Amino acid sequence: MATVDCVNGADDFSSDLIAEYAASSTVSEGERDLPATQRLLRQALARETALRRERDQLLERRAMETKLFVDRDEAAIRVASLSLRQREIMGLILAGHPNKNIAADIGLSQRTVESHRASIMKKMGVTCLAALVRLALAAEGNDETVGN
Repeated sequence: MATVDCVNGADDFSSDLIAEYAASSTVSEGERDLPATQRLLRQALARETALRRERDQLLERRAMETKLFVDRDEAAIRVASLSLRQREIMGLILAGHPNKNIAADIGLSQRTVESHRASIMKKMGVTCLAALVRLALAAEGNDETVGN
């Protein structure tokens, strides 16, 4: 489909449309104001193009928001699948605490915290801390189960 340049007027498609309109007009030859007709048609085409572009943007935004809500729901389900201890440890991991400090704070061995951390990553379906943070933030928008 041909596009319309909203700033400079119309392209070949709209020029053909203008010529077709002018040729099929029922107004007599003396009363026809071709430049004004062309201008009006160009403006109408520009408005239509702008409206179509706006509609497409709204549809894309709606699709993205729908996907975001689905992702939030999925993230909340994943967080809900964690045990209370795993949620506690995930909250401390997200706060930036190293495994050694987490172990000392909650009275576990460092190896147990590492094991919980691996289980959390596996249950959440992520392979790095950044992905865990993104997933936790998405779940937080849906449910307050993240953290302590």
